[in-house]
Amino acid sequence: MSDPLNTLVFIHLLLSAVCALYAYALEHHPGYAPDWTWATVVGGAALILGALALVCWAGFLPWQALTLGFTLCCAAGAPIIYWQRKQAKKRAAERVRDNLRRER
Repeated sequence: MSDPLNTLVFIHLLLSAVCALYAYALEHHPGYAPDWTWATVVGGAALILGALALVCWAGFLPWQALTLGFTLCCAAGAPIIYWQRKQAKKRAAERVRDNLRRER
């Protein structure tokens, strides 16, 4: 691989690792329990990518910038979405368990 390609791969992996650490930190923050925050993040990323598409369409950036923006969003979002969905399932199971205890 070429040097610039290695750099891009490294940046994607670094971003993904930083976001995984961010998810870990949020998981251990008391009181932080989102179930659908990930969906708003995905929506925000889609809006940003839409704006980036317009910038590319207008000729300010090459279309490759949109591809790079999309892959960076995926690298950053995948660990966060995975973590948030895992936590939502865990909280749902705890709610069911708590409800069963109350009914007894």
